[in-house]
Amino acid sequence: MSGGPAPLAGRPTLLQQAAAQGNVTLLSMLLNEEGLDINNSCEDGHSALYSAAKNGHTDCVRLLLNAEAQVNAADKNGFTPLCAAAAQGHFKCVELLIAYDANINHAADGGQTPLYLACKNGNKECIKLLLEAGTDRSVKTRDGWTPVHAAVDAGNVDSLKLLMYHGVPTRGNVLHKEPESGVFDLDRGEESGGGTSMPVVSADLINHADSEGWTAAHIAASKGFKNCLEVLCRHGGLEPERRDKCNRTAHDVATDDCKHLLENLNALKIPLRISVGEIQSGNYGSDDFECENTICALNIRKQTSWDDFSKAVSQALTNHFQAISSDGWWSLEDVTFNSTADSSIGLGASSVRSITLGISHPAMKGKLTFLGLFMFMGSIT
Repeated sequence: MSGGPAPLAGRPTLLQQAAAQGNVTLLSMLLNEEGLDINNSCEDGHSALYSAAKNGHTDCVRLLLNAEAQVNAADKNGFTPLCAAAAQGHFKCVELLIAYDANINHAADGGQTPLYLACKNGNKECIKLLLEAGTDRSVKTRDGWTPVHAAVDAGNVDSLKLLMYHGVPTRGNVLHKEPESGVFDLDRGEESGGGTSMPVVSADLINHADSEGWTAAHIAASKGFKNCLEVLCRHGGLEPERRDKCNRTAHDVATDDCKHLLENLNALKIPLRISVGEIQSGNYGSDDFECENTICALNIRKQTSWDDFSKAVSQALTNHFQAISSDGWWSLEDVTFNSTADSSIGLGASSVRSITLGISHPAMKGKLTFLGLFMFMGSIT
């Protein structure tokens, strides 16, 4: 119905209007009358409970539920009161409907679940409630979209983080493992207890393709939603080389910013350290970038040649001594290589005594950490 208030002809319509407008007094009076069908729906299939939930009238929702209104009654498109409340972001109504055993995984005619609708509209509180109730994150629409697709398509990075990291009760979604205890920090994408939160969704869900072969990464890259793409890339199981039905990868459809992100997806950031003595291999830990002898960092990509790396090392060393008082950090792609063999301040290949790569240390739990370590002898050519 549109264009004004619903007509008042007939008690069922009056009941729906009282619920839609949040008129608790009138609704209470009507519910006390005998013979009134509280589950009667209007032409579009909206019941009084649906109307109250859609408009966020929690007290009316409670009255109707206590009067035994059908909690899962769907409209003509298959949307239930929980779907309507989740889509509109009325988390108090969502909480109440869940408490009265609303079907959290109900799919409308197009396959949209309450979680999908909440993600599509960026309703974080509703997403949290549904996830904590154990809703299934993998239900697909008729077009093959999941809640992950919906969150990314809306460019809502907070919704995406919740889907990927917010834990579920043990009794909930058995497909996903609950993360370690701690309070999830939406801004950092970590648990506030200090440890990095592990994703609770599978690689299959992150890489799921819709009917056109598009994954969530395709959508994020094509729309330039770099923040969403970064969150997806942090999932260890992301397959950015997946191709759609037109044989395009996420990189093929990406905006310039997102292309750069994907190109550097597997880059290694290595600290370059200058030393005048022998290298003590046991001195390196997780704070290599904070070391006072670290002069800059280089991003090394899989397509980086040894010649490019060598030039970057030489240029970074030169830059350091040309701006010795600077705290600058350079990336490989930001370095402009000099065409001359030696720098204007007399530094050349003989100034570098050795470079060590591939130091492994206990602080990284056995993982190989690539470090660029200079032993500068102080010679000037």
